[in-house]
Amino acid sequence: MACGVENEKFRPYTLQTRSGNEIWYFQTLMTVTNFNSFTEMLSLFENINRWLSDGGITAKSDRFRLQLKAVQIAAKAEERNNLIEYMQGVDPEQRATLLWAITELTELGDVYKAFPVIDSALSEKIRIAMSGPSSQKLENSTNNAARNTMFELGLAARMKRGGLQVDIGQENPDIIVSVPSGTIFVQCKRPLSSRTVRENVNSAATQLRRDLKSAKQSFGVIALSMSKSLLELGEFRITSHEAGAHAFAEQARLEVERHRKDWSNVGDKNVVGVLFHAIYPVAVTETHSMMAAQTIVHSSIAGRRTQPFDELVQRLPE
Repeated sequence: MACGVENEKFRPYTLQTRSGNEIWYFQTLMTVTNFNSFTEMLSLFENINRWLSDGGITAKSDRFRLQLKAVQIAAKAEERNNLIEYMQGVDPEQRATLLWAITELTELGDVYKAFPVIDSALSEKIRIAMSGPSSQKLENSTNNAARNTMFELGLAARMKRGGLQVDIGQENPDIIVSVPSGTIFVQCKRPLSSRTVRENVNSAATQLRRDLKSAKQSFGVIALSMSKSLLELGEFRITSHEAGAHAFAEQARLEVERHRKDWSNVGDKNVVGVLFHAIYPVAVTETHSMMAAQTIVHSSIAGRRTQPFDELVQRLPE
């Protein structure tokens, strides 16, 4: 598989509240997965398909396999054009399916690389994650459990690939992470629009407050997927790989900053940090390729910086 992954070091940002009494420390991690052709994508799809089948997940009509079929058709057709020219020539609905297949393939690929063996807990989560509508346009509050679960799995995979021990076998919290100095409960939320960020933050905080009551030496972290909020801002079109990565990271950081009032007033002192994740398809016109750009913006909540949270975020880039 000739799919390349490039990592960019943390880029720190410091913000000061209006009162001038508190300092907020933001850090941004950028990762891109680059595809030069649908044939490359198809190779990863097929590896994942074998992994799923080996794990007993053999449904033929789930969201992943519908996207696999679309990529198979595109791989055959692109022989006459490069990837970008092919994408420009298909109808908007097909283009949207292929664009989001890139990001969802990347997320599932992260899980595939982190969990070589599918146990019963992972199998249940994957089955949920692969259900739901194939098009994000058809997603709503009654059928969004699939992509919500994929967000949880993708974040757990990133933590596991960083060398951390993760547990995803319980209903709540979504992820339990063991770090050298303690345990972190991670509650994941995926707002369907920017208007519901505060609502999702409050819901996560309430769940963490309940779960942390009986857990000593444990801390809570709220993880939000901002991909849908960024989707509202329109599709990225760029001229170079480097410019696209930086533009996406900055766009995500600004979106997090715009919502700072929504997440900075979490009352429970044991909820010590926030993680924001976004993934988006980007066309790289200079290299005639597509990439799935992922960014994580993280911040400790002012006055609550703890060693466990620092240990968690320090392992995310690895």
